Amino acid sequence: MDFDFRQPRHVLAFVLLSISFLLLIVYAVVSYFEPIPETSGIGSYTGVTQLLFEIYLVAFSLIFVVILMVIIPMLWYVLVNRLRFSEILQRLRLSRERLGPALYWGIVTAIAALMLSVVLDVIILRFGVDTSNLSNIPQLQQLFPLPALLVLITVQPIAEEIFFRGFILEKLSAFAGPTTGIIGSAVLFGVAHLSYGMLYTVVMATGLGVLFGIVVVRTKNLYASMLAHILVNVTSISLFLLGKSIGV
Repeated sequence: MDFDFRQPRHVLAFVLLSISFLLLIVYAVVSYFEPIPETSGIGSYTGVTQLLFEIYLVAFSLIFVVILMVIIPMLWYVLVNRLRFSEILQRLRLSRERLGPALYWGIVTAIAALMLSVVLDVIILRFGVDTSNLSNIPQLQQLFPLPALLVLITVQPIAEEIFFRGFILEKLSAFAGPTTGIIGSAVLFGVAHLSYGMLYTVVMATGLGVLFGIVVVRTKNLYASMLAHILVNVTSISLFLLGKSIGV
């Protein structure tokens, strides 16, 4: 094991990674049990002020997730594992080798993920639960206008995949094997979605995390899960907006 508490740079890496977990995982758990008051969004702003606020909100959100999910894990690889950038990409499975098959399986995984969503909705409907109230998209729409939301759902999955199916999956797999890596990273991915305040979102995210982890391990390529994640996000919000426009 490379980590050593006697090394100051290792301690720094540990502190930074702890901050990531604190803000991504612990915060989500706390916010689930102690919900934050709903925001009114940005509807009170108009004109140039609204545009500037939208740009600021999107930029802040993207910078926030990139620091926590991309930069800090890479710093761990540099400070603890002493890897070069090319070696970090290899650890994260960000490889252009066999990219075609990886993207193909990414599409297949996205289809499987959407089918899983449908199956879960059908099961929930049999218990008389209104699934229209289980989506987290309306919550996101309160914060972001549609153009900004589209940017987020296509960019943020890249950071999430680097953190959960890249860094965490790699570390857990090295410690306890790929099965533990897949399940462990999926559970953490699901727990991180507790911030939306719905157990349904956690269950769905965990299931998707398992599918994404499997395709990464099978293809040995993180681009597969990145594509699958983006496709699921874009398809989900497109179907939601379509249903909303026709009154479904």
